[in-house]
Amino acid sequence: MSHVGLRERAGHPWHWIVGAGIVILLLSGVLIARHGGPQHVLSVVRLRVAEWRDPALLTPWPRRRVPPVPAGLLTRLATETWRRTVDTRAPAIYPSPSYGAIYLRDAFWVTGVLPDRSLALGMRQLFAQAQHPNGQVPSHFDAWQRAPVYDTDESTTLYVLWTCRDQQRFGTPPDGLSLQAALRYLRSTAPHGSVLSPPGVRRSWLDTFRLQSTDTLSYTQGLYAAALACAHAMGAPVSLAQAQAAQRAYVALYQAPLGYLPLGRHHPQTDVSSLVGDFVALWLLRRPLLSDHVVLSTLAHLAVSPTGYKVISQPNGTYLSPAAFSALFPAGEYQNGGAWLLYDEIALADGALHGWLPARRLMAQRVALDVASGRLFDEYSCTDPALPCFLASIPARKYTAWNTFVLEVNQVVARRSP
Repeated sequence: MSHVGLRERAGHPWHWIVGAGIVILLLSGVLIARHGGPQHVLSVVRLRVAEWRDPALLTPWPRRRVPPVPAGLLTRLATETWRRTVDTRAPAIYPSPSYGAIYLRDAFWVTGVLPDRSLALGMRQLFAQAQHPNGQVPSHFDAWQRAPVYDTDESTTLYVLWTCRDQQRFGTPPDGLSLQAALRYLRSTAPHGSVLSPPGVRRSWLDTFRLQSTDTLSYTQGLYAAALACAHAMGAPVSLAQAQAAQRAYVALYQAPLGYLPLGRHHPQTDVSSLVGDFVALWLLRRPLLSDHVVLSTLAHLAVSPTGYKVISQPNGTYLSPAAFSALFPAGEYQNGGAWLLYDEIALADGALHGWLPARRLMAQRVALDVASGRLFDEYSCTDPALPCFLASIPARKYTAWNTFVLEVNQVVARRSP
């Protein structure tokens, strides 16, 4: 056989096609063996495409180059934020210097990072002492008369998680009858394990979003599933079957045709906070509620902006109409697609804990974006470049207390990562 013949045969396209196919099959087998299944591999591929190639993204923030955060800056600013928002004598925790009301959800996140047993117990008992006869815990105390306000939201669920967390961190015993009453109330709102949120506003931390009909929200359901699992683990009156039913209901909210965990069963919008319940379970129980595939696919479908994830968006990544909210903020501001540091970091941390390797880098970059623009620990960042708040910090939004929880988020990821 001549050398020319050899070269001709080697140059046939089908040789290259077959060879490439064999290499792809081998690599796929390695990836599936390492990562636990073809769905996980597809989710990782989808994330890579969304991060680097999606032409619909507007200068995606993962591709921006920003200076790293100076060492110690996060801790120094957190300390200053606590100085402005935490009163250990009262006790009281304010969402920011601009707020006069005391909210349970803000206090939950702040006491989750501050190593202060007395503050955590005092704040938890403040809410427990105002518990409604039906078992509901107040969502906040108003700014003027300190009267308790009972919104149909996730506050009672957070109270249960708070009790579980304090027992783990400080050995603090549960509030006994208050905890039992809270659990009875929660189960009354969740027939068959699914939490039913009625129409209206103030149904979750997204308190300006108008829920048009009764629905099960991913954010609320995830926290409920984590709360029942945690209550069962610490011996509270919650059966394993009840905890498992709540988890199944959370998992069932994932919509395969959309490819992500939506805002709610009947609300197809993306929601960065939909993964919070899964992160909380990993944080407190060291086990997930969702599969790798659901978490990574949800992350791949979040709408990206130059300042962070749009906290909620239409399935195609565009903003909702301002009419969908009780406060008429323009698209790209506040809860209508603004970027919220706390929920961005929790979502990325959840991805990291499910094995997505770029997540830790993106967590650092997300914080660095706010540092570079002078907005670190601002309540939120605007995501539409046409808005004035896109370029500048809003003074009334500075020193947001719950953003200090990102220190704990980073610690959780660091402790669990190889």
